[in-house]
Amino acid sequence: VFKCAAEHTEHILRVKIKLYGQPEGRIVARRRYDEQVSEEGAIFRYPNGWDDLFTPLVTIVHDGGVRFYRSLDKKVRPKTFYIRKQGDVCVEMIFEEDARRTSAKIDVPEWEVGDCATTDEIFKEQCAYVSQVYGLETWDARKDIPDWARNISLVVSLHGMHWSGYIFNTYAQMIEKLRWFAERIDPNKVLVYTPGFDGRYYFKYSDYTPDERMGGSKGLRALMDYAHGVGYHIMPMFMINGANPDTPGFQFWGEPSRYRGPNNYPLGVGSCDWDTSRGYNLGCGVGLNPGAPLWQDRLVEELEKQISAFDMDAIFLDLAAIYHNDPMFSTVEGSERIAARLREKFPHLLIGTEGWYDALGKFFPFSQCAGNGCNGEMIWHDTPYAPFYDEYNRYFGHLCLGDPASHRNGVFEWGSNPSPTRLPLRKGLIPTVTVLEDTLDKAPEKVEEVIADSEEYRKKFIK
Repeated sequence: VFKCAAEHTEHILRVKIKLYGQPEGRIVARRRYDEQVSEEGAIFRYPNGWDDLFTPLVTIVHDGGVRFYRSLDKKVRPKTFYIRKQGDVCVEMIFEEDARRTSAKIDVPEWEVGDCATTDEIFKEQCAYVSQVYGLETWDARKDIPDWARNISLVVSLHGMHWSGYIFNTYAQMIEKLRWFAERIDPNKVLVYTPGFDGRYYFKYSDYTPDERMGGSKGLRALMDYAHGVGYHIMPMFMINGANPDTPGFQFWGEPSRYRGPNNYPLGVGSCDWDTSRGYNLGCGVGLNPGAPLWQDRLVEELEKQISAFDMDAIFLDLAAIYHNDPMFSTVEGSERIAARLREKFPHLLIGTEGWYDALGKFFPFSQCAGNGCNGEMIWHDTPYAPFYDEYNRYFGHLCLGDPASHRNGVFEWGSNPSPTRLPLRKGLIPTVTVLEDTLDKAPEKVEEVIADSEEYRKKFIK
């Protein structure tokens, strides 16, 4: 166990420990893949909700067993590991202080380095440690899961309107497609996820007034009434940490809430190539800190309005796992507070999110998996050690999952995804199918295969 502290005349943000003479072998840490210790080196960062570190633990599997490196911090603060072969193998362990708490003195939480027989052994130990530190509750015991959600064995990703304005399904068309599913599966077993439900996907974030081209408020009301009448549960998609800067009032609640880096500089604005112009800077999505009071109040007010107006029993919060070490407000504490405020008013609301890392499991029980932009493959939250995730959480197929007819992925920015459209059967992962405007006409038998998967999932994993 390593414990260290430092003092300086100026504020200290990071402290590094370097270990030489470490074993050479296979690094097991990320969700996406393992990799070999190399001369090029590899960087691992925590917290990450997609494909990097979901907990501050890295292992090297070598001929003599497993060497592990982990932080015993009891708070969510950045950790970076750098592993490189430079003659022998060097491992760097870097701690970064909460940018709101930096001073001329710093006490680094304990680092532990040790050996074990298997990676499962140390991941199990880390899981127990994290569960105790953050007070995680198991899936069956969680109080933030409505009873109906534990019965879900199929997620239907029913796409609405693309950023460009192209409509995959209006509210009326969504109803017709749900009628098709109701003939083949009990709607009570189905969660309907509706990205782009309000109009132009991503473009309208922070203004969720139903688009008249989709059918307007009356059309959305009709969809919710039909769905609830036969037993479906609907999960519309919102953004927890971003808004279109052209939204009225943005200068009052948005500008003061923009993300800042640990050195207090504003973070840049990125974008997807929504119009295929290769510009990547369309200016329609600005990152906002969910811990910033003005944005948080604006978001919660808008969510409460939509939930109440349309009797929503679930919502999805896009990009909820984004973490920045912001010197003004905590992204983690802000997200937890938003969840608490919503559940206080809507105690039976299911909150789904994008991305996951260990501490988020305390207040966000349900997420979608990640997608690899290089080849479209899914990245599973329950790897490399399944109980770390599936003892406490459930997830479903990412929005980028291609539809069974054409591999197109609807409102998502890739346009298409060549990876398989059926997900593997595993305890933490609920079968998911993407449905676009012509999916049921062109590939009904492939959709029925996913429905069959959902019934198999129910037999194996739902009590």
